[in-house]
Amino acid sequence: MLLLAAFRTIAQPMTLRLRLDQGEEETFLQEIGDFNLRPFAFQDGEMEFRVAGRQGVDSLCRDLLLYFRERSFLAASVDSLEIDTSERVATAAFYVGPALHWVSLRTGTMNKNGWMERAGFREKHFAGKPLRHDALLAMQTRLLEYAENHGYPFAQVWLDSIRIGEGGGAEAVLQVDRKRLVTYKRLKINGDVRLPPAFLPNYLGLKPGSPYSRAQVLLLRDQLRSLLFVEQTGNPTVTFSENEATINLYLKKKRASRFDFIIGLLPQPDAEDGKLLLTGTLSAAFQNALSLGERFAAEFERLRPETQKLDVQAGVPYLLGTPFGLDGRLNIFRRDSTWVDAQG
Repeated sequence: MLLLAAFRTIAQPMTLRLRLDQGEEETFLQEIGDFNLRPFAFQDGEMEFRVAGRQGVDSLCRDLLLYFRERSFLAASVDSLEIDTSERVATAAFYVGPALHWVSLRTGTMNKNGWMERAGFREKHFAGKPLRHDALLAMQTRLLEYAENHGYPFAQVWLDSIRIGEGGGAEAVLQVDRKRLVTYKRLKINGDVRLPPAFLPNYLGLKPGSPYSRAQVLLLRDQLRSLLFVEQTGNPTVTFSENEATINLYLKKKRASRFDFIIGLLPQPDAEDGKLLLTGTLSAAFQNALSLGERFAAEFERLRPETQKLDVQAGVPYLLGTPFGLDGRLNIFRRDSTWVDAQG
């Protein structure tokens, strides 16, 4: 007989004592209101928390640091941590520090022609405001996204000349180095799709010589799904070479043409010799059959001797490599020998 036993280890509770610098107790208690864990004791500059073992000690220290740093106390730190395993007590020296605020955040000498202002940066949005790490990170991210969508995928953004005053007032310079300007070189098709050289650059809006845009590249897959005569075999990729970017597309031909018809024979009631009337419908549609990116559709219907209907549509895009195309339509409806309506 085989006996199986399952054991579960439960972390023994511990007490974490936070020692605060003199004068920081009031600040700590004011700011801790929204924290997810409250101290159960406070005495002589020490606050006590109940946690689950050593892992709980480390987790609470990390959470407290993140909590205060998100509230502009960027200098908050755990300066020391002592563990007494016999008493199951951990003692940490916690430094809150001043709440930082912006005195000024200026643009640096690399801000050519107001480039950072065009990207959305405004000094007045920071002056006198709390120094929030998430807000600063969001601005840096916005600048980088603007750069990579306007021809500078290798741009860098950083803070320079940082100064912190005694009252927590911060001054800094926001620098940006756009690096080299990158433009589109060409679209490279990997697969058996045949199209005029100018078709995809016009259709996708990626003209050789225009600035590289990461946002445009991310839209390519959805744009290509709209072309019924191609199938994507892989995600688009980008190859950078010095100041140029080659867009690699992985495409294969996809059948997008159809030809349907129904034919019938009906007796002609007025025919004395018993002749039959040929009736039917025809529907056809072709896409890129000539490798020009063209489309052609035709509908023909004759269900009664005197009634016929014809609808033809055709279009060829980007003639001679230009953004212009040619579209045409012809619609003919014949009710009888005395009434014919034609539109084009």
